[in-house]
Amino acid sequence: MFCSNCGTQNSDGAVFCKNCGFSLEEGLVKETEKEIPDSQQPVSLEQKASTYAGPQNNVLVSQANAYTQSSVGDNDASASKNQNAIYKPIGMWGYFGLQILFGIPLIGFIFLLVFAFGGTKNINVRNFARSYFCVLILWIVLILLFFTIGPGRALLDILLYNLRYL
Repeated sequence: MFCSNCGTQNSDGAVFCKNCGFSLEEGLVKETEKEIPDSQQPVSLEQKASTYAGPQNNVLVSQANAYTQSSVGDNDASASKNQNAIYKPIGMWGYFGLQILFGIPLIGFIFLLVFAFGGTKNINVRNFARSYFCVLILWIVLILLFFTIGPGRALLDILLYNLRYL
C-alpha cells in the first residue's frame, strides 16, 4: 500500500504511513474516489510527471509537520528526568567514597546492608553495594575455611594453646 501523501511503500495492514505519519485510511478513501474517474481517462506522460512531482513537494511539508509533532511530547521530559536520576552514573570519587564508607567497621556494614537491599533509588549504587556485600561474604567463607580445614587450623591451635598459659 502506497501513502497518498508522500508515496512511501507501507505494509498492507498499516494505519499510518511509516515515513510521514499520514493516515492511510484517509488516503485510501481519497484514492478510491479518484481511481474511478482516472481509470476511464488516458494519462499522458506529462500528467504522470506532474502527479509524481506533487508528492515530492508534499514530503517537505510532511517532514516539517513531523518535526513540529515531535516537539509536542514535552510531557515526557519529566519522566525521562526521573528515569535519568535512577540510572545516573557514579564517578570515580563516588566509588572511592562508597568503599571508604563501607570500610568503616560497624556503620559501614549497616550502610552496606541498607544500600544493598534497596535503600537508594540509584541502581548503580545499589548494584555496587550488592557486589561489595557478595565479596564480603566470599571473604568470610574463605577465612572460615582457612581456619577450619587448612593450614590456618594449625595456627589457630597454636594461638589457642598459647592463650591458655597467659
